[in-house]
Amino acid sequence: VAIMAGGSPEDIEEKVIFKDRFYAYVSDTHPLSEREHIKIDDIQGESLLLLPEGHCLRDQGLDLCGMKNKYKGGFCFESGSLLTLMRLVDSTSSMTIIPEMSLDSIPQENQHRIRKLGNGGYSRPITLSVKWSFVKQALVEAMHSTIVDVMGENCDN
Repeated sequence: VAIMAGGSPEDIEEKVIFKDRFYAYVSDTHPLSEREHIKIDDIQGESLLLLPEGHCLRDQGLDLCGMKNKYKGGFCFESGSLLTLMRLVDSTSSMTIIPEMSLDSIPQENQHRIRKLGNGGYSRPITLSVKWSFVKQALVEAMHSTIVDVMGENCDN
């Protein structure tokens, strides 16, 4: 059993725990920085910083922006850290896509760089995931129920 950011292989059963909304983290000098809400269609690939191939957040961001098969990137930067990407945004004229669960790690002085995407409805499922052949389904149900109960009203499933 694992807690994952959705999109598991076919032989994995997923039970949604909550939806993790996506936000844009935008440099003060980026052309979209003046907007309160950023439309997905307005995001240009050349100013979008993403994690390297193999990270689910990269694929989710490309899917979100409709760039999965056409993203070339403005320059090559490889980092396994979302915090490093946000520090790059702080010092360049770029942007990145961040999940809601990372908002608490952003220092107060940089909170003004967070923008809603569209109407705030873009998200990824955070799931309790288990191989479909796992026989202890009652255990999975109990874990899911406990996690959802603990999360209370923050749970959207």
